[in-house]
Amino acid sequence: MLKIKVKVGNVTNLSDARYCAGMGVELLGFPVGPHDGIDPKKYKEITDWVSGPAFVLEWTGEGIPDNFEDIIQPYNADFIQIGAHLLGNIPAFSFRLIITVPLRDWPLLYPALQRNKDRTGYLILTNPVDDPIDPVLISQIGKEFSVLLGFGVSEKNLDTLSILPIAGIALEGTAESKPGLKDYSQLSEILERLEVSE
Repeated sequence: MLKIKVKVGNVTNLSDARYCAGMGVELLGFPVGPHDGIDPKKYKEITDWVSGPAFVLEWTGEGIPDNFEDIIQPYNADFIQIGAHLLGNIPAFSFRLIITVPLRDWPLLYPALQRNKDRTGYLILTNPVDDPIDPVLISQIGKEFSVLLGFGVSEKNLDTLSILPIAGIALEGTAESKPGLKDYSQLSEILERLEVSE
């Protein structure tokens, strides 16, 4: 069990999925799109072996095609993750949204985010790595939306982040060097710090 909600994205292999589920990660994200990501067959192969987390399809396409719902339906996911810039083109469907929001563009994107608030599960706030975390702005956003912080997270600042009004953090999985062979040092340093001792 983890102290806060954690989403791990860019999951493309069973090793990542099982490790994260075993550590108590609540949201697992799988890249899906026209040029990259995983197909429904591989997605099913991975998710059939995993229980606990909610599953998120991370749309990697530049736009929203007309047959978007037909593309995502076979995956049987809990959430669809899209960039905030695509909100104007997203059709009405039964999936809950997770929206990636560059913090620098918050004022510009705010009206569209408000319009889609009822079907939004979480906002993932992103920023360039070298940008400082603005606690005042993040606190304002956290009063209106469930926020997952997707930048500036390290094992060294988890205690500081815990005082922000955020739902949790968003991390990224990495590719396997060989099937079944995986270096978890990047993820494990953070996840182990967040573990609640029984």
